[in-house]
Amino acid sequence: MTVAHVPYEDLRRANAPLFDEYCDTFTRTLETGRYVLGKGVARFEQEWAAYCGAKHAVGVGSIACRTNLRVVEDCAQSHDARCRGRMTGTFGDCGAYGFCPTKNLGALPRSMTSWRVAERAGTRGASGDE
Repeated sequence: MTVAHVPYEDLRRANAPLFDEYCDTFTRTLETGRYVLGKGVARFEQEWAAYCGAKHAVGVGSIACRTNLRVVEDCAQSHDARCRGRMTGTFGDCGAYGFCPTKNLGALPRSMTSWRVAERAGTRGASGDE
């Protein structure tokens, strides 16, 4: 029996068609020092709306405070990451972490949430695991 080798993912090949655009965008971002918000986000919102065929697309962080919108942070790859002294998972109402074996911190349970308001957190073992 012959076993074929199937590569998991060839990022060099996948990125090749847009490599120059990625480099230009990365350089512009690095030069501005604005990694979140700003003109880049506004441009991305416009492009995303056009791509989706929608009239508007707005990043959640752009409107959450003004409209009392609840925010769930996707912290799947940010274990122990901090911004201005705060741990990820503490900026929104809830932070969701993933611990699957393919994540940078594989552990049981496979996911966890952190909550800013205790009453919304529920109880330990609510998923059936103790």
